[in-house]
Amino acid sequence: MQADLEAIRMVKHRVDHRGYIDLPSSGQSMYPLIRQGDLCRFVRCERQELAPGDIILFRSREGRLVGHRYLYTSRQGEESWLVCKGDSNVRHDAPIPYREVIGKLLWIKSARRMTLSTHYRARLLGRTFTRFPGCSRYVALYLRWKAKIL
Repeated sequence: MQADLEAIRMVKHRVDHRGYIDLPSSGQSMYPLIRQGDLCRFVRCERQELAPGDIILFRSREGRLVGHRYLYTSRQGEESWLVCKGDSNVRHDAPIPYREVIGKLLWIKSARRMTLSTHYRARLLGRTFTRFPGCSRYVALYLRWKAKIL
């Protein structure tokens, strides 16, 4: 999701002061759990609350607002960097410092249902994409195939 710096500041301010923000998803990087147009609620979170497989909202190095799956933490010098990846993306995102994290996914609301991030299906997808990152290649291939047909 493209956003300018002021919009990202407003999103962060909203999460810090209200505790949450609801944002519509754009793109297909988190398919199949999150689809284009789904409403996602992100809540404030502390570093110790993050676990591999959680979906976090953060500001990328390119200045974009991104919601991707947190995979692991790497150390570069004195600082810890979070490594994240979209479920249908073949490559990881550039590592980000924790200070760029805005919130953690609480639920997803689509036209048909609402899914908590703690629901067994969401957690199973999280474990699958975290432990077997090669699965993303198959999702990406499916999305390309689907785009050609439609």
